[in-house]
Amino acid sequence: MLTFLAIFHVIIAIILVTLILLQDSKGGAMGLLGGGGGSNTVFGSTGAANFLVKTTRWVAILFAGTCFALAYLTTQKNDSIVDKLSLPTQQQQQQPNSNMNGAAGAAAGAVDQASPEQNKADVDKAKEAVKETAEQAQQKAEEAASAAADKAKEATQAAKDVADDAKEAVEKAAGEAAEKVKDAAGEAAEAMKDKADQ
Repeated sequence: MLTFLAIFHVIIAIILVTLILLQDSKGGAMGLLGGGGGSNTVFGSTGAANFLVKTTRWVAILFAGTCFALAYLTTQKNDSIVDKLSLPTQQQQQQPNSNMNGAAGAAAGAVDQASPEQNKADVDKAKEAVKETAEQAQQKAEEAASAAADKAKEATQAAKDVADDAKEAVEKAAGEAAEKVKDAAGEAAEAMKDKADQ
């Protein structure tokens, strides 16, 4: 019932919006059936307007009615499925507990049946596995640390080589620049001397 009413409500809403859009605007230029206010329309100059207004009014009343009906139906108290279920009796509650106690007792009996020597062997085996795993983890950590130290040493050596190359390049460039300045100064002095002799 509620689903049917909701679908009907949506259909009425779509019809109402369509009817409102079909009506003339106040300027008389937007209506699809009576636009422009002329007599060359489907219902004549005023027939379309009267028909659309009346239809819109009734559809709006239907829309309001479905709104109230939906609001009323959705606020009604619905019985929960849980309320209809019967609670288990005390005897039914004790029966699963006894089954659980039986399973726990069987597991405990199986543990008790295991010999102390076997339990000790299992514990020793577990200790050995943990010790072996710890040793492997320590070895991997040491290998990783050694590899990282080697890479850091290589990076330091590479940086030192780059610094040495840069120092040599600067010294070479400075020597060449000083040589050029010296040559330029000598040429300038000779030029001035020649000019003075003239």
